[in-house]
Amino acid sequence: MELQDELSSQNVNFRRKFTEFILIFSMFTTTYVFFRQPFEFYPHYLIFILYLPVFFIKYKIPKNITIILILVLISGLINIYLGNSEWFALIKVWGGAFLSFNFYYFVYIYFNKDIIKIFNYYLKFCSFLLLVGLFQVFSFQIGFEPGFDLRILFGLNKWSLVTQGGVFGIKISSFLTEPAQLAIVTIPIVFISLNNLIFNENYFIKNKFLNIILLISYISITSATGYIGILISLIIIAIRNKIYNIFLGLIPSLFILFVLYNNVSEFKIRVDAALELNKSIENNIRKDIANTSTFTLYDNYVVTYKNFLKNPLIGSGIGSHEFAFNEFSLTKKYFNLNVFANNSKDANSLFLRIVSETGLLGFIFLLFIVSKGVITLNILNKVEYIVSISLLLIIILSLIRQGNYFLNGLPLIFILFYYNKNRPIIKESI
Repeated sequence: MELQDELSSQNVNFRRKFTEFILIFSMFTTTYVFFRQPFEFYPHYLIFILYLPVFFIKYKIPKNITIILILVLISGLINIYLGNSEWFALIKVWGGAFLSFNFYYFVYIYFNKDIIKIFNYYLKFCSFLLLVGLFQVFSFQIGFEPGFDLRILFGLNKWSLVTQGGVFGIKISSFLTEPAQLAIVTIPIVFISLNNLIFNENYFIKNKFLNIILLISYISITSATGYIGILISLIIIAIRNKIYNIFLGLIPSLFILFVLYNNVSEFKIRVDAALELNKSIENNIRKDIANTSTFTLYDNYVVTYKNFLKNPLIGSGIGSHEFAFNEFSLTKKYFNLNVFANNSKDANSLFLRIVSETGLLGFIFLLFIVSKGVITLNILNKVEYIVSISLLLIIILSLIRQGNYFLNGLPLIFILFYYNKNRPIIKESI
């Protein structure tokens, strides 16, 4: 009887662990789509469909999430009436938000609101992604194509391979769609590893050698977004440790900028493009400048600014940025730049998209969510502080460079950041 009870307990524990794994795994499934029309259907949608009915029955409808979604829906309907948006765009994006925000709030509940446990799972996936990225670099150096072109072995159909411009030749993206996405998702590893190495600590990643290996892999991504993340991490560490703030923050940051500008061509191109755009404003933009992510971001800034002036209070409605883009983009103003009309749907920046589609109210709500998490930083213990800063870094880089509301489990990142507060914790390592 005791043996039977033990086996039953082990079975329950296995099912629990498997479910936890699948729930977090859903954040990293964007490199394959089952179909692209009328919308892109990712593997994590299957996970949503499988678990959401059970979660709704077990946990009921989350009131706060529902109120937010209803307000966003009303705003979208108003903008359809005003001619700023269309039905399909609203249904597609709002439907995705409904699934993602509800699902990831339920994930938070399923883990019994144990943010540290969820974060540990997240770090394990991030470490795996960076180690795969390092294997990509090694494979590229020895000419083993299946090792760096993951489409060959895994059939990934929404994945980019960039074999030029990287620190070691290839720009790695591991099992995410592009290098910038990998840099955003794995930025917590950078902050934790830098903190551990600088102050001889072992939070989350106990092995010093692993800290170094993961940092090398992150640098190998060769993403300007990632380098910005490294600089922000150093500055935050400096501010937290006031004694060293000048030498530990400003000087290394400037040195890294100097090294990157003079040794990484992709970084230099983006900086030069930014300076050129600053000079030219909207006039006489050269094609070589337009063919950069810097121009894409600048173009979407112009679109957002003009769309905000036109629809300042509630924006033009969720899913509507592509229509504003068609009206205000510089690529539409100058015919010779039309081929560079990129990221028309997501604005290439979460901040720009929120301002464009939800206006002043959306900006205020974003400010409330972020400020609430920032305000609690001073009352957190060291482990929870590291978790909050790690989540904040993901949010900052997403606001700068990633315009999808629910890509790579972003709703869960916001939820964890908002609810992270001082509580008894058990320190774990990955």
